[in-house]
Amino acid sequence: MKQQPCAITALTLEAREQLPEAHLSGLWRVQTGAMRLNLHEPHDQNLIRMVLPGDLLGMEQRVGITDHLVVHTLIPTTLIPVHPQDDAHLTRLLMEAVSHSYQRSRDMAALRTGTTDERVRRLLLAIADPTSDPINATQTCVLPCLSDMAALVNAAPETVCRSLSKLRRLNVLQDCSPQPSRHKQLGSRLHQLQGFAISPGSGLKRAMRTCV
Repeated sequence: MKQQPCAITALTLEAREQLPEAHLSGLWRVQTGAMRLNLHEPHDQNLIRMVLPGDLLGMEQRVGITDHLVVHTLIPTTLIPVHPQDDAHLTRLLMEAVSHSYQRSRDMAALRTGTTDERVRRLLLAIADPTSDPINATQTCVLPCLSDMAALVNAAPETVCRSLSKLRRLNVLQDCSPQPSRHKQLGSRLHQLQGFAISPGSGLKRAMRTCV
């Protein structure tokens, strides 16, 4: 069976970094972070879906899809390689990838439904650190850049900026990066989310790791 392009145990990418094309022929699982999958070029109109922790990358090539896919990180992301042991293992991974892909399609629909404030909240919850404190309704997340957020929620950057400002005024979104920002841009900085959680009908769920 076709193996990974290089023998590495993990691949760490910074925010807004493109996954090298050489790695797209391998199979990867997102361990931490968040990514966006685009068709051909990273233009907003070609956005396909998000890729979140637990999701698999690279299955498209395994099933014969020849589209030129471009994968960029939304926030710092770590990938781990997945090595199918045999055809049965690959089949289980394929079934898992289909399930995750359907869930991400639902996620994109949720990010295009409701007011911009609601869509921005859903996006922040989708990329929040799963190891945060759900008991106290406190989660942390690194904000993507404004243009990525606007593309994902299908809104103008200025509208997203107003939604973020509203969340900050309500103390729902708090900058908790160790170093103060010298710029007005909040992208790539660590934030704390207070007092809201994903509702049962929101459709935004993290992928469950069902196969190794």
